[in-house]
Amino acid sequence: MSEENKNGQRQAYPSNWGPGVTARDYFAAKANPRDVYEGGDIPESVSRAIMGTPAPDCMTKQLENALWWCEAVAKWKYMQADAMLRAREVKQ
Repeated sequence: MSEENKNGQRQAYPSNWGPGVTARDYFAAKANPRDVYEGGDIPESVSRAIMGTPAPDCMTKQLENALWWCEAVAKWKYMQADAMLRAREVKQ
């Protein structure tokens, strides 16, 4: 069962606690860098391109560095989800 959110997107897994998640959210949650990159880590050069800045120094700014990487991975996951949604639209 699914229902639409306020943007007209279909929601998966609606429940009494909330409306559920969009296909984009679901695909982002499932996206795994290990499926794309050998070793499983997003290369720093890719993360820098995604974030637009270099990562803060991990020795002197540990929390800022950790937050930077969390945001880089989250953005990468949504990029992967968007690619999956575009692939669904391609006529075969």
